[in-house]
Amino acid sequence: MSEYDGERYYHGIPGLLVPRKTSKTYEQIDSDINKFIDTVPSMVEAMEDSFANISIDKRRGYLIKNVEILCSLLQNVYARGLEADAMRLLRFVKTDAMTEHARKLMPTFIMDILSLSVALQRAQNIENTEKSEEVSEIEVFANIAKSLSAVKSLFDDGEYESAQRIITELVVYNPDEEGIVRLLHLTAAKKYDDAKAIVDTLYTKYTDAIIQLAGTDMSKIVFAVDAMPEILS
Repeated sequence: MSEYDGERYYHGIPGLLVPRKTSKTYEQIDSDINKFIDTVPSMVEAMEDSFANISIDKRRGYLIKNVEILCSLLQNVYARGLEADAMRLLRFVKTDAMTEHARKLMPTFIMDILSLSVALQRAQNIENTEKSEEVSEIEVFANIAKSLSAVKSLFDDGEYESAQRIITELVVYNPDEEGIVRLLHLTAAKKYDDAKAIVDTLYTKYTDAIIQLAGTDMSKIVFAVDAMPEILS
C-alpha cells in the first residue's frame, strides 16, 4: 500500500491533528482506527470500575494500565488533545494527593473518548473513498483551538515537554501562523510565562474566529453523539 497522506482518514472530526504524511500505510491506519473503535468501550467500562475503587492499590494499578493503553491508542489515531488529557489523568491517578483532581477530570474525559470512538466508527462506515471532503475553515480553526486548549492545560500542570510536542505539530500544519511559530520558539527557550500569554492570545483569536464563522456563540452549543436518531431527536 502507498504511504498514508493524511487526507483519507481526517473525516473532519474536531480534535484530530492528523499529519499530512507518515510512514504508515493505509492498512496500518485502518488497523489503528478499528482497534481504537473496538477497544475503547470495554476499556472505558474497566476504567470506570477501577476508578470506583481507586483507593485500593490493585484496582488503581489496573486503572493506570488502562489509561497508559489509551494514551497509545490516542497517539495512533492522532488525537493529540485527548492524548494530553490522558497523560494528565495518568499523572493524577499516580499521585495520592491528586486523586480528587482525577475524579473531576474523569467524566469529561470518558465522554470525549466515547464521542471520538463513535465519530470514527461513523466515518469508517459511511466514507469509503480514497480521500475525504475538503476540510472547512471552521474545522481547521476548531482543531487549532482544541490543541491550544490542551497546551494551556499542560502549561498549567507544568508539563512543558508534552505541550511543546503539540505546539511543534501545530507549526508543521500551520507554518504561516506567526503566533504559533513564536509560541514554539518561546517554549523551546523555556520562556514559559511569555509562552502562556501567547497561548491565551491565540486561543482567543481562534475561538473568536469560530464564533464569527458560525454566526453564533459556540459556547452555547451542545454536541450530542448517539447511534439512534430517536435519541438524538
